[in-house]
Amino acid sequence: MEEQRGNGLLWTLVGCGALLFVGLCVAMGAGAYLFVRDGAPGLDDRPGTTPQPPQIPQPPQIPQPPQPPPGPSFIRVADVTQVTGTLAGRVNGSCQIVIDELQGELNCRATITCDSLIVYGGGTAGLFTGRLDVTRKSVSGADRQTTSLDRDGAMTIDTDSRILEVRDDSTGSLGEFTLRATLR
Repeated sequence: MEEQRGNGLLWTLVGCGALLFVGLCVAMGAGAYLFVRDGAPGLDDRPGTTPQPPQIPQPPQIPQPPQPPPGPSFIRVADVTQVTGTLAGRVNGSCQIVIDELQGELNCRATITCDSLIVYGGGTAGLFTGRLDVTRKSVSGADRQTTSLDRDGAMTIDTDSRILEVRDDSTGSLGEFTLRATLR
């Protein structure tokens, strides 16, 4: 009987130890919860601040082809004489032609705006090879390919002969058209 009493005492001690262990675990869990809920030192839980969402990575930017810096530029004006295709009825006044001198094979850039509508060039488009005299505000040259072959319409200009022609095919942003004008 003494042996049974020793086993009972042993089991009582093991049970008390287990209860003590479980109690400590519960107490530590409750303490951790209260510590985090009430704010731990160093955490920014001031009123009025909100956690920021994670940053979403942006897709890489497609690099634009490098353009040589423009040299001198000048402006010429032309009067529209004939318009066919999608621009008929939309353009009938005058056109402003901005010519920039560039370095390299494509030594000219033109932006042609007719009645507030860019009909050729703009931005990095409108490059062509031409004969240019900035002092006289004179240029002659051509871009013979329409949008289906490059990224802008076709254009012919000769300020000495006072000729301007811009045309594009159906793949261009303005559709298929031909515009002729006389330079002033």
